[in-house]
Amino acid sequence: MKKITILIVMAVLCLFFKSNAQPLSINKTYKVGDTLPDLTINNVVNFKSKTIRSADLKDRLLILDFWDSYCGPCIEHMPKIYALQRHFGTKVFMLPVDTYKGDTPERIQAFFDKRKKSFDLPSVTVDTILNKMFRPKSLGVYIWIQNGIVKAITEAEDVNEKNISLMLSGGSTDVAHIDTTRFHAERPFPINGFNGSKPPLYIYRSIFTPYIKGVHGSGMMLDSSDKVYRIYHYAETPQNLLLSAYPQFSRFISGFLKIRVVNLNEFRSSRKPAADSNWYNYEAIFPPTTKERAYKYFQQDLAKYLPFKIDSVRLNDSVWVLRRSPKHRPITSGSKEKDTNLFDVSNSSLFFSNMPVKQILYNFQNYYKQPFIDETDFKQNVWLNLPADRQNFIEIAKSLEDQGFTLIKEPRELEYAVISDKALQ
Repeated sequence: MKKITILIVMAVLCLFFKSNAQPLSINKTYKVGDTLPDLTINNVVNFKSKTIRSADLKDRLLILDFWDSYCGPCIEHMPKIYALQRHFGTKVFMLPVDTYKGDTPERIQAFFDKRKKSFDLPSVTVDTILNKMFRPKSLGVYIWIQNGIVKAITEAEDVNEKNISLMLSGGSTDVAHIDTTRFHAERPFPINGFNGSKPPLYIYRSIFTPYIKGVHGSGMMLDSSDKVYRIYHYAETPQNLLLSAYPQFSRFISGFLKIRVVNLNEFRSSRKPAADSNWYNYEAIFPPTTKERAYKYFQQDLAKYLPFKIDSVRLNDSVWVLRRSPKHRPITSGSKEKDTNLFDVSNSSLFFSNMPVKQILYNFQNYYKQPFIDETDFKQNVWLNLPADRQNFIEIAKSLEDQGFTLIKEPRELEYAVISDKALQ
């Protein structure tokens, strides 16, 4: 009978140990506010026992420190948490958790043996549970657990005397919680921060997108000190983006701009933006700075994507030159309204009313995208009536001759803005 009784007890014990040997099933990632199951943490080194039961630490603030022996900042922080451990004594339990899969308990024990004068802490090794429970996306993540509840998930700087004292007294801490369930290093950084936190977490942000229907506008936003903190140009062509980013070339936009790119299809844009056309949206937000530096940001961002560059060069070219005609005097009176129908969609005769010669030639440059040089030295405003066919330069020149001016093409060396492929020299 005694032998049978011993066999029964042994069978029960075997069932008990078999049950407790089963690994804890982790089917969720624990976050701040969650209650943890009772744990037995195995493979502990540099401690009086190779296991730690979480139930034995319920009266203490348990702080898990995810680290590995190749992490310099992690090791640098060890003396600091060791000093906090000594300061708070049995109220706190600092527990580093080694995450490097290639480590062994023997190697980590030897690591701590060599550093006992600097810090003397226990550490979990070959961990299979804690990493699954909290899934830290980087080293240097600290899990604060009190009475079985996850109180905080923080970075190293939050583990300090002030915050630990507040946590122990039940007060409100200044710690910034890390949401390990939402951050993934392999995914794009969320523009609005984590959990929609505001203000956004970025210091500098720039965005470059294809045209989006209904998105238009451009500008530069200044703070109260006239410092720039935002540049935006929506629904813009590559040409306009480059001219906007390099304001020193804005004077070339009217007629003094050369396009020298191999693949014009990559550069030219339809007259109206569309999703499949070369129209883009650009925006950059940064700490307030000078206009010069803001433009430099703009230029550097465009250089990362656009395969074009802009520069100024002196070129010999054939250009339109306007002079006084000795045969006739210009008309210097008429309607007081300053006006022109050059840009109208019309078959009517072309007219300019009450305009200086320089302004008329500037309008010509905008319309024809060619240089017009004023050599008239004529100061008064003029009234002109020209042929309806705006592309017939022979008839336009004849009409101008009758109204006191000569228009002819001649060679000149002029300064141009040139947009070209970056690969071209």
